[in-house]
Parts: sequence; structure tokens; C-alpha cells
Amino acid sequence: MADQELAETSLVLVVDDDPMIRVLVTEILQQIGFVVEQAENGREALDFLEHCQPDVVLLDVLMPEMDGFRTCQAFRALPQGRHVPVLMMTGLDDIASIDHAFEVGATDFITKPLNYTILGHRVRYLLRTMQAFESARRSKREIHHLAFYDALTNLPNRRLFGDRLLRAVESARRNSH
Repeated sequence: MADQELAETSLVLVVDDDPMIRVLVTEILQQIGFVVEQAENGREALDFLEHCQPDVVLLDVLMPEMDGFRTCQAFRALPQGRHVPVLMMTGLDDIASIDHAFEVGATDFITKPLNYTILGHRVRYLLRTMQAFESARRSKREIHHLAFYDALTNLPNRRLFGDRLLRAVESARRNSH
């Protein structure tokens, strides 16, 4: 999929308490072709996730009410937030903050002041990476299905029976000691 097509079909959620940053980031991403939604704090972002699924989240670290670290951690705890790329944006560039961002589940980290050209490239890269990840997950499921189910009847095959039997025996051995 071309970058322009990728942008036009992708929803980016921009979360920042600074309205000027939200507007600038939104304008830049919309010029590239992204669909952009905004939230001014972590609570708003989590509320947004209840009814909409972004493809990428740009998340400020320092916000009132709920900072970006706690927001990212809460987002990752949600089923719909486990695999969505999160790009943390902040003026903090110390190693401890960067490490903490990755510990709570950030996919990438960019420091302010933002270079808007680089920001657009980073968002597109995160989306391409996510597409590759999703493609690999689909392939893995397809391979698993081909290996353990009959192609004609779609019923479990002998290999699946053997695999499940082996797991059950191993579990019984572990639990009997």
C-alpha cells in the first residue's frame, strides 16, 4: 500500500494538553492525508478509545489529570490498545524518561520541539510497521490452521489431536508432582 493510501485510511489520535501543539500536529498530519482526532488529556483519550479505534496514538507525556505514562499503560491494558503504535511526544529527553516511556508500552519516542517533517515520516513508518506486524499475525494464524485442520472438511486433524494429547500429558505430569 502506498504511503498516501496508507495515510488516507489511517486514524491518528493526538493527545496533548497544549492546544497549539494539537492544532499544529493535526494540521501537519492532515496535510499529509491522515484523518486526525484530538484529545486534551489522558482521560479524554481513554474515553475516545471506547468508541473509536485509532491506528496510531501521538501522546504527550506531561499532562494534568493523567500523564502520558499512565495513559499509555492504561491504553496497553485494553484489548483494543495492545498492538496500536504509541508515539510519545515530550520535552523530557533524559534517559530515565525515555526508558520509562518504553517500560509502559510506548512504541517510539520523539522530543519537543517537534520537527514536523520527521513527525510525518515517523507516523508513516509506525503504520507500515504495524501493517507488517498484522500481516505476520494473519500468516501465523493461517499456517496454524493449515497445519491443524483438514483443508477439505475444516475439521481438526490428527496433528492437532496429537498436539493436544501431548500438552495434556505434560500438564498431567506437572500437576501430579
